Amino acid sequence: MAELTIAQQIRELMNKPEKIRNIAIAAHIDHGKCITENSRLLLEDGRILTARELFNLAQEKGVKFEEKEEHMIYDIRNLNLKVPSLNKETGKIEIKPIELAWKLKGGNLIKLKLRNGFDIATTPEHKFIVYDNLDFIEKEAKNIKLGERIVCSRKLDINSNLNIKEEILNKLKEKRFYVRLNENFGKKLKELILNKDLKYKSFYHGIWQNI
Repeated sequence: MAELTIAQQIRELMNKPEKIRNIAIAAHIDHGKCITENSRLLLEDGRILTARELFNLAQEKGVKFEEKEEHMIYDIRNLNLKVPSLNKETGKIEIKPIELAWKLKGGNLIKLKLRNGFDIATTPEHKFIVYDNLDFIEKEAKNIKLGERIVCSRKLDINSNLNIKEEILNKLKEKRFYVRLNENFGKKLKELILNKDLKYKSFYHGIWQNI
């Protein structure tokens, strides 16, 4: 029996929604579902890639699967990239490979903002996993209402050598920002900087005001 192509496998999977596993989002080719290029993706090895970075990697090292006026798709199974994924049957997080990466042209976007302060911009028809009445259900972004709970992992066990504190500081230094310091921490920081040659006076004086 001949092996099914990826497209044929996807078509079969579309008719078996109970077999679809994802965390927070679920999408298929040609359905117009998309997120913005700066949306971040956590890989199994601890790396964090934006959607744009992932697609650039697909263009560079993946295999072109399909190209049309409205989209471009790459097969990236050869890259062995894996992500945490929700098994809706067990409610547990599993590690699953990324098979395809695609880029859509155009389309309207809406923004969903979560109670924890995070938000994501997505096309209105993009499906998210919502926890409702002790069950996981898929719901299009445009139909999600205030108070409903989009599934997000609280904690992920990732084996990584990434220094998350250093990564955060590197990201913060790319933009100007203000932070209100705890009074005790502010005092300790003042003591540390007194012996340093600070070039930015605004930072020096800000520390004295705990900002």
